[in-house]
Amino acid sequence: MQFEEMGNMSGKTLMLLPGTCCDWQTNFNNVISRLSEKYHLICVNYDGFDGSDTIFPDMLTVTAKIEDYIIKNHGGRIDGAIGSSLGSSFVGQLIMRENIHMDHGIPAGIISLQIG
Repeated sequence: MQFEEMGNMSGKTLMLLPGTCCDWQTNFNNVISRLSEKYHLICVNYDGFDGSDTIFPDMLTVTAKIEDYIIKNHGGRIDGAIGSSLGSSFVGQLIMRENIHMDHGIPAGIISLQIG
């Protein structure tokens, strides 16, 4: 898996979780520059969609990897997560499992990710 951090590093931390068979670059391309102005972004590419030869394992394995990243790199806490399609399921898993703290979980459809 790949995690890329960018944007306003002193802003609130927002994780972007793309949809099925997408990387964050494709899924969030239209909103990245606007979100980067205000938020510290953590953009995720899942195993199998990150340009590597790995295969997407399963939801729980990927959820655990996301949790581990948040725990190791952000003290177990982020301000929010936006999930598109499959990413919305990860937002729900992160909330339900209660292994990390997130102030806001936002399940979003691809069409609703248009800003401006």
